[in-house]
Amino acid sequence: MKKNILFIIAFILTVNLRAQVGYHIQLASGTMGVLNNDSIYISSGVTDSATVMFANPNTKEWQRLNTNYLPNYGTPIIKDKNNGLLHIAGSGSIQVTSDGWQTVTTSTASLAYVNKCPANYYGHYNVGSNTKLVYSTNGSNWTNATMPGFLTILAARNYGNKIVALPGTVSSLIYISTDGGHTYTTAPNTTTFTGTFVDFYMASADTFLVFMDNKICKSYNSGATWTNTPIPGGSVSRVAFKNKNEFAIQTSSPQTFSYTTDGGITWQANINQPPVLGVGNLLYLNNYYYIYPWYRTNDLGATWDHFFPNMAGTAYSVDFNGNKGLLGLKSGKYSYSLDKGRSFKHFTNTISSNEDIMAAKVLSNGNFLAGDRKGQIYMSTDNGQTWVNKNTSGINLNSVRFLMSANENTIVLTRSGLPMVSTDAGATFSMVTYAINGGTHASAIKPNGQLMDARDVNGFEMRTFDQLGNTNVIYTYTSTGSESLAGFYMATDNVGYVMTRDNTNKINKIYKTTDGGTTFSPKTDIGQVVPGSSAYINTPFVSGIPLITCFGVDTIIITANFNNYYHASYDGGTTWNTITPPFVPGNPTFGNKIYRMHFFTSNSYIASTGDTFDPKGLYLNSQGVISAPMGIHELNFSDKKDKLVLFPNPSANTNLVSLLNLEEEAQVSIYNMSGQLVRSQITNSGTISIEELNEGLYIVRVQEKDKTIRTAKLLIQ
Repeated sequence: MKKNILFIIAFILTVNLRAQVGYHIQLASGTMGVLNNDSIYISSGVTDSATVMFANPNTKEWQRLNTNYLPNYGTPIIKDKNNGLLHIAGSGSIQVTSDGWQTVTTSTASLAYVNKCPANYYGHYNVGSNTKLVYSTNGSNWTNATMPGFLTILAARNYGNKIVALPGTVSSLIYISTDGGHTYTTAPNTTTFTGTFVDFYMASADTFLVFMDNKICKSYNSGATWTNTPIPGGSVSRVAFKNKNEFAIQTSSPQTFSYTTDGGITWQANINQPPVLGVGNLLYLNNYYYIYPWYRTNDLGATWDHFFPNMAGTAYSVDFNGNKGLLGLKSGKYSYSLDKGRSFKHFTNTISSNEDIMAAKVLSNGNFLAGDRKGQIYMSTDNGQTWVNKNTSGINLNSVRFLMSANENTIVLTRSGLPMVSTDAGATFSMVTYAINGGTHASAIKPNGQLMDARDVNGFEMRTFDQLGNTNVIYTYTSTGSESLAGFYMATDNVGYVMTRDNTNKINKIYKTTDGGTTFSPKTDIGQVVPGSSAYINTPFVSGIPLITCFGVDTIIITANFNNYYHASYDGGTTWNTITPPFVPGNPTFGNKIYRMHFFTSNSYIASTGDTFDPKGLYLNSQGVISAPMGIHELNFSDKKDKLVLFPNPSANTNLVSLLNLEEEAQVSIYNMSGQLVRSQITNSGTISIEELNEGLYIVRVQEKDKTIRTAKLLIQ
């Protein structure tokens, strides 16, 4: 035990931490690649704003690998954790990385096709009407292969270091390399590949399957003889192979997903077709068929998991309760997450009004609440399978936000008009019709369930009210100048904050109560961010409705849609920090302004991003942007050969944790901060289980076969 405690002290003295940046969840144009059959890499984006992401198919954990945007996206060819290349469609250019996609360099080569085998990369390019085969050890410098003459190549694929190049015109020869593409010899070929080429798969060194748009050409003897199997139905556009007998296809006209288990003799169309068949590649990995960038199935299309979330253009509202979250989408659609925003389940059915869901709420019992653009409320008790309408409204009382008491019995939906209130945990809602005397209002709720209302009176008037509409004025502040109510929130039964807008000086004033709203005292003003304009205006398409969130009594966060910043105070409004999220400035394709934010903690969040009109995407910063970072941690030990990287970190205690840069069998030991060994296991999959470990800080120690020891700090929350 004494030795372990000394180990912990040494660890703390030498730790060097770095915060992980957040990342856009939605994926634009792009494609997928795999490494070691247990990792998916996704290259996605638009020109000058591209990214490479790593996904663990088992844990659904994501990591954006490049800190800064890459110049373009392409087909990822992954050699190992640090080395790989992107093959850019159209131009044929190649971007090469040797630092895990932090940076890329552009090769001087321009190739029609690129792939990898154990020995090196290989590819080909066109020389007039002929094709030249090439290879490279690093992806940057390419060498012409030794080959007897020229030919027009239909496709080249590999099985291990054996590479086969098929002829693209009538030819009695195919080209074969057994040394990773350095030298080629010829072998007999007895078929002509007619039609439109789709894909070529080597199931073994001698078994070839060539997919044309209307048939499968098969050879089981390295091309000496071939048989053709017609493909019924529409034109094949994509293929994913499990083995020589089991594979799936997508057809483009009509759009279908179909599979075969007998080499294409018989086909079965999927039982439930996914809502969108995807715009990228089809891929098979570990019993799942993936359709980029949205869905995957492990039951041959009977059900589809919305594994790659793509919410661009729809996320009007977002809320989480622990790891479970709800997205309110366009036209009454919705998605939910069970892993804190790292993946979403998406449904094609809608709430009955088909109106945009402007307010979303997840209750502690797992039920969902949704408020639409007309102020109507819906509840789901089965993760969105069915929704029950709780009220009707024929006028536009736009839903803004759900607020709840601590026991969740009292729930308020704030709207652009009179609020909706439930005192039975959402079972019923009714509109409160108290005498509000006109003007702008902001509703709030104390943890004890007391309903509060602030009214704009060139300052603000504070009232309590109940579901029956009974009100009581408890405080009035009248400005000596010109002030308009902007926001109101109760952090506790006693502590709350009101924000106003000084219309003359164009600043926002903050007032704090510590006695439940009977008195307020001024705090530090929030100054102008954009010269000549208040930071929070409450004007559509300029600076939208301000929302106040509190963590404890002194941490206050203020956001508003259409802004490219938010404000945070950690001392009860005495000082304010203007914070620019990492997605600002950014590419408008993803959204480079705040539309709506949900904070997990005071410095980690998921944001619906947009422009000056609409939401366009999602951005997840689950690790935080803080001076005491808690991202992917790096440890500086003199005896390490590389840094041990854990993902996700922090993590939930029901998940697996991936050791991203572990590539061989290793002994993994986990210690608590008292130096006690709490978990020990051998892993050769690059993952460790942390099930049943309590929340807290741990030390992960990895000893590899060569006796190298690496350590990292893991936070379970």
